[in-house]
Amino acid sequence: MTSADPAGALLERVRALEADQDFQGVIRELRHRDPAELRAEPALGLALAMALRVVGEAGAALDLAETLREPARARGAERVFRRLLSLLGALRFERGETDEAQALWETLLDRAARDGDALTQARASNNLGVLHSLQGRHERALAAYARARAACQRLGDRRGLAQACQNLAINYRESGFPDDAHTHFQQAAEHARAMASHDVLGRVEEERALLFLLQGDGDLARRYAARALDRL
Repeated sequence: MTSADPAGALLERVRALEADQDFQGVIRELRHRDPAELRAEPALGLALAMALRVVGEAGAALDLAETLREPARARGAERVFRRLLSLLGALRFERGETDEAQALWETLLDRAARDGDALTQARASNNLGVLHSLQGRHERALAAYARARAACQRLGDRRGLAQACQNLAINYRESGFPDDAHTHFQQAAEHARAMASHDVLGRVEEERALLFLLQGDGDLARRYAARALDRL
């Protein structure tokens, strides 16, 4: 960074853009910076990588994120490093590289548990649960979602609870336990309504519509699908 544009001032501007969800603004601020500058302040590189993913440039996001692993680790920037592991796991998962994603999220879970970061534990557990569900490892998925739910309960994070309960419900649905699925969908909806999390509530209704369809109740399936469509 130049003396006229110190790293701290730039980081403050970038965080303000992130708070406004102005990801194109983040990209304009950072994309043409010297890569060495982004590695010297990994939080800036991470902000750019996350913004690139949001706008659909996953390949560029992954390439950048990989260059930040050692600088973030070497600086002892643990919070940045944990966020970087989470991002790398998501990018690998989206590319279908599930073994790599699992290893990253398991490392993230261990580091978060060591540092008492319950929010990151919840997110990592939820991600691992989704991965296990997709691969048919339903018992492991249940354990991961239960960890996520417990962490969210400790935090009082009802939005996170809604997401964990929804994922549990999906897992029960796919495992052939519709009654348990309905129970957890209902819990997810209650938490989502309490936080006015309409996006989460819409997803709950969408997934519940599929459950009704699988049970042969087309009328309820259509009703819940219409609710989800309207809400989302």
